[in-house]
Parts: sequence; structure tokens; C-alpha cells
Amino acid sequence: MSELSIERKRLRCLKFNEPLPTTKAGLKNHVLFAAKSLLSKREVIHPSAKPLPTFMKGTQLYSRSDVWICDTREGWLSRGRGIPTEETPAKLVTPPPKLRLHQSQCQLFGLWQTHEIVAPSLINGRLPINKYGNIELLYGLSPPNGTVHIKDRHGARTAAKNLKLEHASVVVEFDCFGGKFTPKINGVVVHIKDEAVLLKEIQRLEDIRIRKEKDKKFARVIKRWETLVKGLVIRDKLRRDELN
Repeated sequence: MSELSIERKRLRCLKFNEPLPTTKAGLKNHVLFAAKSLLSKREVIHPSAKPLPTFMKGTQLYSRSDVWICDTREGWLSRGRGIPTEETPAKLVTPPPKLRLHQSQCQLFGLWQTHEIVAPSLINGRLPINKYGNIELLYGLSPPNGTVHIKDRHGARTAAKNLKLEHASVVVEFDCFGGKFTPKINGVVVHIKDEAVLLKEIQRLEDIRIRKEKDKKFARVIKRWETLVKGLVIRDKLRRDELN
């Protein structure tokens, strides 16, 4: 038996030799026992858990292994897991201060209420967009068969609109700012048959953008030269006036 295995076995023995706590403070983070009234904001007892036939000063105890960590819909979504719309929250808590103006309660869900988000499929040949008109390819999910994800290209959406192609902006992950999750967009999804013409249009728009930037830069340089020349002319005139 390796030293690591021996150490793990020793730790397990220490864990299960923990005595029954005699105070609520000792119960709060106990490795074996838990009480509903002492759970943290995001902790919940699993619905299938059965209470232990043990009480501590009138407090019903549960096994610590029945305590699960919950998260919001957005939080689970950021980890590639979805929740059915009709699912009842496992817990309702007071939202963070920054969100209290927008919602009175924060809905939390357990892992058992979630499902792994799988790559979407075309619906009758159409892109499977959400209610916001986007397609979600979270954390490396592949686009639907028969489509391609054009990412990291400036102006991809504008190019698709110009060509009137069926397309959808792609949500690749969610960023959290001030307790609120915001979708991060990267590129568009289009049908494979439209990829070549879209890339050509993207390049055309990029060439126009670069040319405009060069024109603006050139115009700024000319403006500076004009200002400099005017200043030199005025200075020269003033000097001649002084000599006269």
C-alpha cells in the first residue's frame, strides 16, 4: 500500500471517529452531520435525504453527504449545464445587493435538477436559435451538423446581414459582473454552403475598414502639418513686423 493510500485511510478513520457535536457552533461545519437551520446560503439538503435518528438539543440531523451546493440558472449555464424552464427551485434566497432592485428573490437549483447541454441540431433545416436570436455553443460545443462557426472575425454579423444569409450570433460563455451574468458573443453560425461567400464578404469589409483607418490617420497627419505650417507662417510674419 502506497503512502498516499495509507494517509487517505488514516484521514477517513479520523473523519468517522468525529464525536457528535454538543453545540450548534460545532455542528455548523461538522464533517459527518448537518442541520437545515445551519446550512450556508447556497447549501441545501437533497430531497431524497432521510433524517438521521439522532437529535442534538432538539435539532434534526442529516448526513453531511446529503448536503448539496446549489447555483442559479446562469451559474449552471456557465458550467455547461441547463435547467428545464418548469423546474422548481431547490431554494430561494435574498439576491446580492446589486440585484435587489431587479428581483426580490434569487432562485437556486441543485445538480440533480440540471442536465448536460449537448450540441444543438438543426430544426427543419433552420438554425436552433434561442429567444434572444442567438445560438448557444457553451464551452467548446460544436455547431449543428451542416453549419460552421465563424469566430474571431471582425464584422462577421454585418457581413451575414449584408448578404441576407441565415445566421445567428454565438454565445460561447457567460461573464459575471457584480453578481450578474452577461453572455459573451463570439462570431456567427451559418450553413456550410454559405461559408465561402461569407468569408469573402468579411474580408471585403475588413479591407474597407483598414482603408478608412489609413485615411483617418493620413487626415490627422495632414491636419497637424497644416497647424504647424500656419504657426510657422504666423511666427515669420510677426518677426517681419518687428523688424519693420
